[in-house]
Amino acid sequence: MSLFCWSPRIPHYPSVGEIPPSYWEKESRYLGGRSTQNLPKMEDGVKRERTLQVVLVLLGLFYSFWGYILFDNLWNSRWLGQSDVMPMFLSLNTVLGVFLLLAVKHPAKHRSVIAYGAWSSLAHAFTMTIQSWEAAAHGMHRKDSPQDIVIFVVIGVALLALLPARQTAPASAPITEPNFAER
Repeated sequence: MSLFCWSPRIPHYPSVGEIPPSYWEKESRYLGGRSTQNLPKMEDGVKRERTLQVVLVLLGLFYSFWGYILFDNLWNSRWLGQSDVMPMFLSLNTVLGVFLLLAVKHPAKHRSVIAYGAWSSLAHAFTMTIQSWEAAAHGMHRKDSPQDIVIFVVIGVALLALLPARQTAPASAPITEPNFAER
């Protein structure tokens, strides 16, 4: 399996037109005579997952590109005499980008990585907002605000809105002790 093979394989879910009428007529009796048209369609879930995968690829590439900026800063020693926080910040987001790209294939299994990406983007935007307010209060202007704040808020909100539902473990699965290799 190649590391860069991010093409997801999404199983085919039957559309409403492909389900035989005998099946949904029989199943509608469990709804107390209500119509099955009000039930969520499987296509909506597939579209949501595909949208999430596209967003993960775009953000993964965006954050991974910061690795180039990180390498350039370290190679040319641009951080010397300035803030040494920038290379550390770039390294965190570069790694986040790689893990977002790895999460593309099975987003539901990597829910915590996606949630971390969302909340870290919102925290970054919040921090930048406070810095901009403080700079304005001291008569200074930050060159990266307010557009960067808006970008990171949009990233965080988009990831939270597309976050896969929490998967529950089946009740019948017993919790067992881990098997350690015997020596």
